[in-house]
Amino acid sequence: MVYVVLQGKKRKDTVCIALADDTCEEPRVRMNKVVRSNLRVRLGDVVSVHHCPDVKYGKRVHILPIDDTIEGLTGDLFDAFLKRKFPPFIVDFDHLVLLALSNL
Repeated sequence: MVYVVLQGKKRKDTVCIALADDTCEEPRVRMNKVVRSNLRVRLGDVVSVHHCPDVKYGKRVHILPIDDTIEGLTGDLFDAFLKRKFPPFIVDFDHLVLLALSNL
């Protein structure tokens, strides 16, 4: 497994896992729609690829709502929307890490 950093034309970057594909031509890369969206690029745009040897696992996840999406809602938003989508995984007693098992 090789980690690479892809950088788009608007200075957006993201870390990806590079997989070999014999059907893809040499100066081209394949990426899915989510990666293209994160980089703010479209099909045919130029991206730069750099090797990234030291990728560390994250320790916590912050899921923050956009202000206008929660107007008029009251109560605990975690219990109402996220608890059933993200089952908790306890790392230690000080930190709670949420694992994403499905899309919201």
